[in-house]
Amino acid sequence: MPTSEFKTLFVPYQEKDFSLANTNPLVTFGASMGLKTSVSISWEGPYDGDPIEAQKKAKLRVILECEGGDPESPEEEVRIQIDTVGDHQAHLEIGTNTVGKSFGAVYRRTRTGYRKNSLWSCDDLGLAIRSLPDGRVGWVADFAIPFAAISNDLDRPLGEWWINFKRISPCEGGAEFTQMLQFAKLHFVGLTKC
Repeated sequence: MPTSEFKTLFVPYQEKDFSLANTNPLVTFGASMGLKTSVSISWEGPYDGDPIEAQKKAKLRVILECEGGDPESPEEEVRIQIDTVGDHQAHLEIGTNTVGKSFGAVYRRTRTGYRKNSLWSCDDLGLAIRSLPDGRVGWVADFAIPFAAISNDLDRPLGEWWINFKRISPCEGGAEFTQMLQFAKLHFVGLTKC
């Protein structure tokens, strides 16, 4: 499949904490189902002049604003799927529900689909759950995912990673949908030497 069919998301670098306001989402999906989900992404961490050392300490910050659904139900979930190699042979899945129960798994391609290894967990995962502001119905999942927990190849400049998002809701007949049919490319920007 030609790479031009994949969407590219440019992920900015932030030395200080990424704003909790989800003002410029990179991706919005699910609105036609009444379950609008907006996603903002950045990467952040201390920068001491060495871009390779900065990315070893960095975190991928993903904020998902989930409108509609049932924000009181523990069956309401969001999931982030990340392929740091880009070969589509395996991906990590990190998720949470509305009460802050996090989970992670590795999925490896087999001849008949993907096989789940649920023994993996994301070390030092930062996670915050909160209500949507302004009285809107919904919830926000704010992830800070350490690069070191999801990639073994941080001794060279970051390559392209692939990402996808999933939301599961008991509303709308148990809706489960992804941001797109395919993973999107993540292109990290902000440290010129990387």
